[in-house]
Amino acid sequence: MLNNLYRKLHILFASSVMLIITLVIFFVVANTVYTEKINESTLFQRLTTLLIYQAESDSSDMDKALKAYEESYHIFSLISDTKGNTVYQSDFPFPTSADKL
Repeated sequence: MLNNLYRKLHILFASSVMLIITLVIFFVVANTVYTEKINESTLFQRLTTLLIYQAESDSSDMDKALKAYEESYHIFSLISDTKGNTVYQSDFPFPTSADKL
């Protein structure tokens, strides 16, 4: 009888340890995914700020400045003024229109 109880307690203990390890691994993976998402968002915020500063300082050479970013980061650029008129738009062949993107 004690041997049966010992076996059940051993299974319960092993299951508890496995559950704790699984939860820790899940927490680490979730934290890593969240950190990667935040890092990517920060990168694009900084990239956008740098692009705006560069476009404002070199307004005559906006195409050349934006092409370098588009080629190295594979991004799509759509710049519009305060009235909604398009100032610059990348020439990427998307199946949907730029307004919907």
